[in-house]
Amino acid sequence: MNHVGVAVPSPADGSERRQRDKSLLDWVRKADRMLIDSYGEKTGIDFSNHKAENLMAIDQYFLGTQTREKARQSKKYYETNAIAMASYLGEVIVQNLGGSWHFPTALEALFVRLLGNPFRMQRYWYVLLGQEKVYVLRAALEAINRTAKEFSLYDFYQERERRIRSVPESGTLR
Repeated sequence: MNHVGVAVPSPADGSERRQRDKSLLDWVRKADRMLIDSYGEKTGIDFSNHKAENLMAIDQYFLGTQTREKARQSKKYYETNAIAMASYLGEVIVQNLGGSWHFPTALEALFVRLLGNPFRMQRYWYVLLGQEKVYVLRAALEAINRTAKEFSLYDFYQERERRIRSVPESGTLR
């Protein structure tokens, strides 16, 4: 079916979905790499190992009032840093807690694109951790807007870790 010149794949078209997910994963990894390089250069910390403790450094060095004010003044700065932080946070969760990325469908991506607001994507782009949808973009936005004093990425991660560790293999809570 075509709508406004855009081919919309059928739900059964798994190869197109896999290709789109690969493209989106490449996009996430590019944003993740941007944070690793930029923040590493500024702090001398190796963020490439995706250790949970690195989130404490992000909280300490990059989530203060200066970042919040800069984000309020520049839409591009806000978007770039929020997406980079969300990508990094998601990768920390994926690599340390066994989560998996979930990306928007073609229709959801088209909807977000038409609205012209990349933050609308937060509803469709998340990490699946067990049965929980971990909205990493929402967390990054909160951290920037409220600063680490009020919303810590490290604390956010720790809460997810406690939740996943409290669920035994059978899937029932202890």
